[in-house]
Amino acid sequence: MGEYKANSQTRHLLVRLQFPTHEPMVVEAEFSAGFLERVWKLMLICEKIRRTMHGPGKVVIEDAHCQYVSILGDTPIQRLLAMARVNQWQLLQSVWIPSDFLVGRLGQCRVMAGMRRSQTIVNEHGFWLRGHDGTHEFVSVTLGRDWILRELG
Repeated sequence: MGEYKANSQTRHLLVRLQFPTHEPMVVEAEFSAGFLERVWKLMLICEKIRRTMHGPGKVVIEDAHCQYVSILGDTPIQRLLAMARVNQWQLLQSVWIPSDFLVGRLGQCRVMAGMRRSQTIVNEHGFWLRGHDGTHEFVSVTLGRDWILRELG
């Protein structure tokens, strides 16, 4: 019973998009408490597939709970950099935010509506988020093994 309650709590993670690059963008992902543990196990499975089957393993999780957000100004970018404790946009990988935090509080932002597909992709090296709105593809930076192990503590 206690495990169910723990797994029902969600956390929100902002991850920088590496593609497209025409404007600063992040994806806000909602993860349950056990999500990173499951991702770690899937990474280990992908590694075993590579070793035993001599080819890359990849898992695609459909319907990730994500919002893709364009950052429309220098003030919200500076606030995100301060939250992540980095000084350049390209150094920002991700930052955890409270579940009740509204990204619009950072400053002027635009949430991309009409996303037709949102996925979490896992391989032996890490995971990333990918969305598609019917015309454009949006891809986050990869959060690797070191990042996951640090978060799992």
